[in-house]
Amino acid sequence: SIVFCSQRDGDLELYMMDADGKNPRRLTYGVGYDGGPFFSLDGKTILYRADRKNTPEMLLQIRMIDADGKNDRALTDNTIFNWAPYYHASGKYFIYVEVDHAAYARGERPNYDLFLMNLDGKNRTRVTSDPEFAEAFEAAKRRVATMDIRFVDEPDPTRQALLEIYAATALGTP
Repeated sequence: SIVFCSQRDGDLELYMMDADGKNPRRLTYGVGYDGGPFFSLDGKTILYRADRKNTPEMLLQIRMIDADGKNDRALTDNTIFNWAPYYHASGKYFIYVEVDHAAYARGERPNYDLFLMNLDGKNRTRVTSDPEFAEAFEAAKRRVATMDIRFVDEPDPTRQALLEIYAATALGTP
């Protein structure tokens, strides 16, 4: 299956379809922006970002929904911008970015920091606190923007591990 966002029904929502592009089905129905979906490793849940408060500031929060479109729930609820959620390989938690864009209004440069959180939305743990992280992130973002990204489902765990090692080596990531 492929998970994606679309405005086909008038509001940016999450949809899923078969790998061949058939059987598209809507997953989210909340007012406001829903986007940036990622499947869990087992394919049972999806992490995404959403502005259910539908504010001009786009105070995106991290949400999780079951792959069948049920059990949609917020994992963060704060007054800052949360985005880029991604499941940790252990399947026990996820990593995401927090940034206070209100810093621009204060004449400051916002700090982009990584946080880990349990899948139930508890035990938020800061991973980075370096103000220079934003610069490194922008460089990585420019590099990723030029990539052709595809998901490969490899049933053999050894081949999957080798594929991940190859991709990490090719991208120069840890």
